[in-house]
Amino acid sequence: MTASSLTITDVALREVTKLYGPRRALFNISLEAHSGDVIGIIGQNGAGKSTLLSILSMLMKPTAGVLELNGHPAQPHLRARFGILSHQPLVYPELTCDENLSIYASLCGVDASVVERLRERLDLSDFFSDRPAGVLSRGQLQRLALARALVATPDVLLLDEPSSGLDRQSTFLIEQIVDEHRDIGGIAFMVSHDPLLVASLCSRIVMLTLGKVTGEVGTGSASQIAKMLERGRI
Repeated sequence: MTASSLTITDVALREVTKLYGPRRALFNISLEAHSGDVIGIIGQNGAGKSTLLSILSMLMKPTAGVLELNGHPAQPHLRARFGILSHQPLVYPELTCDENLSIYASLCGVDASVVERLRERLDLSDFFSDRPAGVLSRGQLQRLALARALVATPDVLLLDEPSSGLDRQSTFLIEQIVDEHRDIGGIAFMVSHDPLLVASLCSRIVMLTLGKVTGEVGTGSASQIAKMLERGRI
C-alpha cells in the first residue's frame, strides 16, 4: 500500500465532549491528524485517554461534537480502516493464532496470504498453530493482537499502551510497525506512559488532564515527557 491508496488521510475531532451520566470524561476536545502523523496522547490515569481512542475508533459516540474523516462526518463503513490495539487483546482465547487471524481475515475479505506475511513479520511462528491464545505469554499475546489490528491493512492505527508488559525486543517490533505505517502516509494515535516510546515515535504530543487538552507540543526528549507525565500537565 502507498500513500496514494489510503482511504483515510485526515482525522479530526471537533469540539468533542463525552459524558458518562453526570461524569465528564472529555470536554471540548479539538484535534487534527494528517497523513504521516503519529500523535502521542499522554496524561495521568483517568485523564480520558482511552475514551478518546474509543471515540476515534467509532466504537463510542461523543455526547457532543463530531469525528471527521477526510473533512466529512465519520461514516460507519470506514470503521474497518482502523486497526485497534487495546488493553484487551480482542482475540478468542480458545483458538490458536492461526485460527484467530484466519477468522478475522475472512471477515475482512482479506486473502490468506496476508496472515502468512503477518506470521513472519511479527515472529509468531513458534506458537502459531499449536497453542490456544489463552495460554500465551503477555508478549506473545500482544504480538497476536497487533497482527489482528494489521490484518486489514488499516489507514489509522489506534494503540492503547502498546508496550505495556513487553520486553525490549517486542517493543522494538511495535516501533518498527509504527514507523513503517508512518512511512506510507498512515496515521497513528498512541496512548502511552512510556516516555522513551513517545519520544522515539510521535511527531506531536497531546496532554490530557481531567478530560481537557492542557497542552500540545512537538516531540521532546524522554526526560521532558516523563516530567510532563509526573506533573500531569505541559
